[in-house]
Amino acid sequence: MTIAERVRQTLRRKSGKHQRTVDTKLRAIAKASRHEFPTADIEDMLRKSSRDDERRPGIRPPGGL
Repeated sequence: MTIAERVRQTLRRKSGKHQRTVDTKLRAIAKASRHEFPTADIEDMLRKSSRDDERRPGIRPPGGL
C-alpha cells in the first residue's frame, strides 16, 4: 500500500466521525441569529479607529497602513 493510499483511507475514516447533518447546522445558525449584540456602522468604526491612530502616532497597524 502506498503512503498516498494510506492517507486517503485515514482521511475517509476520520471524515465521517464528526460530520453534522445539515439540519443540525441550520438549527445552530437559527439559534445564533436570535442573539442580539450591539453593532456599529462600519464608517463610524473606521473614523474612530483613525482618530485613535492619530492620538497614538507611535503605534501603527500591521502592514504599515
